[in-house]
Amino acid sequence: MEVNIAAFGSRGNMQTVLESVPHDNIKITPFIYEDPKESPELVRKAYGFDALFFTGPVPYYFSLKEIEDKKLPSAFIPFDEYVVSLSLYYVRHHLGINSSKLSFDIHDSRYIYSVLKELKVNPESVFIKEYQTLIKEELPFSDELVQFHYDLWIKGKIDLVITSINSVYEKLTGLGVNCFRMIVPQKNILDTLNTTYTRGELMLSKKSQIAVGFVSIKEYDEIMKRKGKLGSQELVLELHQLLLQFGKEINASIHYLGNNQYIIFGTRGPLEYITNQYQELSILSKIYELLNIHVSMGFGFGINANEAEENAQIALHYADQIRNKGSSYIITDSKLVIGPLNEKVTDFHLRSEDDQTLGISEKTGLSVSNISKLIKFWEIRDYKGFTSKDLAEYFQFSKRSSDRMLKKLLDANIIYINGEEQPFSKGRPRSVYKVKNNDTQVNKKDKSEFLSFPS
Repeated sequence: MEVNIAAFGSRGNMQTVLESVPHDNIKITPFIYEDPKESPELVRKAYGFDALFFTGPVPYYFSLKEIEDKKLPSAFIPFDEYVVSLSLYYVRHHLGINSSKLSFDIHDSRYIYSVLKELKVNPESVFIKEYQTLIKEELPFSDELVQFHYDLWIKGKIDLVITSINSVYEKLTGLGVNCFRMIVPQKNILDTLNTTYTRGELMLSKKSQIAVGFVSIKEYDEIMKRKGKLGSQELVLELHQLLLQFGKEINASIHYLGNNQYIIFGTRGPLEYITNQYQELSILSKIYELLNIHVSMGFGFGINANEAEENAQIALHYADQIRNKGSSYIITDSKLVIGPLNEKVTDFHLRSEDDQTLGISEKTGLSVSNISKLIKFWEIRDYKGFTSKDLAEYFQFSKRSSDRMLKKLLDANIIYINGEEQPFSKGRPRSVYKVKNNDTQVNKKDKSEFLSFPS
């Protein structure tokens, strides 16, 4: 299966990558920058690809937001112990530089300290600048690193700069600083290309998954009373025409099931595209504008038609819970619930194999899906205080339901009352709740993780 990969890097690094493509099924389109700070804009311009590849951690870290927006598999060539070891070997045995008065820049200093320890090199004469912080704080990246190395060079504290960034290498060389650019081993390039291909292939197979959708008119009985039988039938026919047009847009078939319900058969890929990766669904507002009715739409994905149909039925149930507006939910093959589209979209899992989630569910008597959604709520708020009103707004249910959930969490010793807030001069103060301890928190993936790809 051919996988189209967008690759981001400097001109020199990109040439090495293009010469290293392991097989014909990997099709690479290069996006070349002069400075790694240009990479986010290049990622935004990259359309129609199956995966994203970065020649190093710098462009990857700069583009984290854009990568998240694209929701595509992504990988960067790691500058790890292998890179550091090979670079030091080359410096000593090919350039003949045996000095330990060195300065480095790298995304994670642990790689360098690990190698120095193995080589029994005293780290006191070595200066290391990590650049993750510079990227996160949006500081003048290259200038900060150049200044760091240049100051050490001027003061005579170092004999050589070993940098992982091409633009820093070029600027320091121009200033007359003795500088060496880290060597990226062929193995690291090939491993990353193969991993990116595998993840892209998986993404393509997911896009071809079966997608089933159910559509129903909300409050149909009231419409029947208002329009009569003939008027209601005309409305159903008009809605059918709009849905047939929608079906053409996503290459899907539409069938009327009777009882005010339609079924849609298609594939996952076109639905991902038309919903802007599960964020919006314009057909909902179009139906309301043209027909003045609200509909519920539930979509399900699966490895077979039965699984997709079951997920679609559950998604339709969630959409039906939202009154007085058109609404839509999606449930993936991994039981991830996404929605409501066109609103503040959230996601949570219907099932969990996580002992922690299951444990909280067992303690509180709340469903796994509600616990999953609760954990998401706590993560979004960074485990800070929240009120019953905050919880009700997030779950989109009544304050009474929110209070019932809070009581179960309090009784199970999962949360505690941390204080009160008085938003208005009159009225009763609101209790502020916090999660009891860090045991409740779900371990988050390290942002510096080598791979990033959607579930």
